[in-house]
Amino acid sequence: MGFDITRRRTFLSTFAGAFAALSISPGRSFRAAATAGPIVSFFVAGVRFQSTVAGLDAGILVRIIPSEFDGKRSYMVRTMTDELIGYAPRSTVPVLHGLEDRPARLSTANYHAVPWKRFEVTIES
Repeated sequence: MGFDITRRRTFLSTFAGAFAALSISPGRSFRAAATAGPIVSFFVAGVRFQSTVAGLDAGILVRIIPSEFDGKRSYMVRTMTDELIGYAPRSTVPVLHGLEDRPARLSTANYHAVPWKRFEVTIES
């Protein structure tokens, strides 16, 4: 009887391991391929220095426009109606080079948050 329990335990542990390997690995790679995710996400800087743009909601399209500030490259964040929301933070400027033509959306719009966390932009692939 002890022999049967040992064989059963070995069989069940082998079966469980094989089942886990077959079910988890393809699912992870499939989900990773199905959801490409954002390329870059950042909070808009300089919001408190701009006049507040009313009516911005999460999910709306915005434009990332190359510009120059104090002799250095920068990126403006504007609505589709050309209202200035703010700027990309200095730390994200090198990352944004070449991504100006990608779709960008406000992923967060919270008028009650501190100015540097009020609007978040996500650039998708």
